[in-house]
Amino acid sequence: MAGNIIAGGLSRRLALRLALDVAMGMAHVHGCRIVHGDLNPDNVLLSSGACYNDQCAKQMEAAAGERPHGPASAGPSLGLGPSPSPGRRVSRGVGSSSGDTLPLTLTAKVADFGLSLPLQEGATHTSNRFQGTPLYCAPEVISAGHLSAKADVWSFGLMLLELFYGCTMVTVVEAMFKSRYSSYARMTAACLRRDPRSRPTFEELASSLQGMLSND
Repeated sequence: MAGNIIAGGLSRRLALRLALDVAMGMAHVHGCRIVHGDLNPDNVLLSSGACYNDQCAKQMEAAAGERPHGPASAGPSLGLGPSPSPGRRVSRGVGSSSGDTLPLTLTAKVADFGLSLPLQEGATHTSNRFQGTPLYCAPEVISAGHLSAKADVWSFGLMLLELFYGCTMVTVVEAMFKSRYSSYARMTAACLRRDPRSRPTFEELASSLQGMLSND
């Protein structure tokens, strides 16, 4: 999935939809006052299935332009392996003689809560928690061990960056503003603010992503 936003087209819509899945999942997790503590692409699993909604199927067919596709295969996580686009086709069932096909859909699900922590009522963070995958850790976690919901937002910002460029270098955020996806750039930059208190919530991020999908 890395680099799918800048690729545009159907790849962009798929990346936005999977990012929305993660944002909505994390909004629920934070609503339960739980900090994930290790949000990264390898801890986001992709599940596939056929779309049985007629309207959904027609939209996907139109977006795909009825282009022929090879066999579909999905990577085990958001950061691994090639993933099929929503318009890619799969057979209705093994041994089916009808030849009917249904479009394959992908859903992103946040997983691996082995390092997750509950937040006490009224608390904004936990201290002395130097944990998580270093590449995706927020600055305050690395420097002071302050783990919070906003640290998860930083990690998500790096995932958004990876979906756009295929890398996690914060220094390339400015270049994103020069692309035609300025709204995506603003959202990513907000997640990567140095002050945790100024980062958006996952509810706000989900709302932004829904808006991008609606206006795409």
